[in-house]
Amino acid sequence: MKKLIFFLALALLSFGVKAQANLKNLQSDQGVHKAGLDTVSNAGSVSQVLQIGGYQDLITIQAGVTKLTGTPGGSVKLYGSVDNIKYDFATTSTDTLAVGNVTPLQVKTWVISPSKFQYYKAVYKGSGTQTSTVVTTAMWRNK
Repeated sequence: MKKLIFFLALALLSFGVKAQANLKNLQSDQGVHKAGLDTVSNAGSVSQVLQIGGYQDLITIQAGVTKLTGTPGGSVKLYGSVDNIKYDFATTSTDTLAVGNVTPLQVKTWVISPSKFQYYKAVYKGSGTQTSTVVTTAMWRNK
């Protein structure tokens, strides 16, 4: 009986751990992928990795930064990788979302056709005295 309870508890914990781990790096066979919601304070930074399954004709990646408090600043840049280890700019080094204190929600959309990488990573580096949230979503399809 103790073994049965132990294995049931282990199974429940494994489901909980998997759900938490997937917040930052979800995969989807449906062609839509949403990275977890992250909060950034002051000059902190956060990276959200999106795994795209194989070659795709068209990928649309959208990052949104929402001001919670203070005066937000910083930028969101998009990087790409074939192995999830070495990252390079997915578009150009100047193709970024410049976050300012203009509106509560600021959005940047990148359209990539055809796909160059299997992994895309949006990196938000905050500045100023602020607290903001960031979420990155991707959609892809083959023609």
